[in-house]
Amino acid sequence: MGVPDLGGTPHERASPTSDAASSALAQDYNADLGTALRQIVASGGVSIDYVNSYRAKNGEML
Repeated sequence: MGVPDLGGTPHERASPTSDAASSALAQDYNADLGTALRQIVASGGVSIDYVNSYRAKNGEML
């Protein structure tokens, strides 16, 4: 499971100077995680179901 949009948390929303950086951090982490998971699945013998909680929290379809 990826991490949700950290910039949308109450703590980060109260500090507008860091909410964009927190959102970018979550997106970078999720991108790196996705890359690593694709490599593991491509090596064979493993099936992984990934839940994109960043997109789900932002109201997008999974």
